[in-house]
Amino acid sequence: PVLVHRVPLAPSRPILCTDDPEASLLKAIELLLAYPELDALPIVSPARCTVVAHLTLSYCLAYTLPRMRGVDLLPLSALAIGGSDEAAADVRKFDRQAFEKGSAEAPPLAGAKSPVVLSQTQTLRDLLSFFALTLYSGVPIVEDNG
Repeated sequence: PVLVHRVPLAPSRPILCTDDPEASLLKAIELLLAYPELDALPIVSPARCTVVAHLTLSYCLAYTLPRMRGVDLLPLSALAIGGSDEAAADVRKFDRQAFEKGSAEAPPLAGAKSPVVLSQTQTLRDLLSFFALTLYSGVPIVEDNG
């Protein structure tokens, strides 16, 4: 069982407990892949009532991959890395004014299928608004080539 932290107008955030017998590094990787908007997965200690660690996908993979040998690496050979031209067309440009007005036309960022990006020509105010209006701690910056 995975605990999920829910806050109004924010994406759900899974949490792993230190006393959960099913909690493992593989479970952490699965959760980080299932919730791509998460930068890190909180690991909490119910005994201490505190967050004891935050695991990132890069840390989990950096810990796991060097320990893999031989046949364990075969599933990675079929893994596609990078995007296609079709995937690039699915991104949505962040529109500060739509989100500040609370407009119904502003698409929700949480759980959205297409990633939200900023373009190189957007202002610093747009960048700061992005972080103020969302729970993300990073955003891709894309070129304005159509």
